Amino acid sequence: MAKFMIVALILPTCGGIIFEKILYTDLDVGFELFDVIQILFLFGISYIFEYEYEIQRDSKGKMYGDENE
Repeated sequence: MAKFMIVALILPTCGGIIFEKILYTDLDVGFELFDVIQILFLFGISYIFEYEYEIQRDSKGKMYGDENE
């Protein structure tokens, strides 16, 4: 889901840059620092959840402290 959100942040800016080049006008489109921070935050969150998922798969459904089962 985070990857789709990152694409949703990037596509309007890329589309605006392409239209600027095609129409030879200045639409004042560009990446802002806040957009970059959002993308990095979403990428970090998605990486954390992927890592948690891998840990859960490796534990084979065992909870912490249940060594006997």
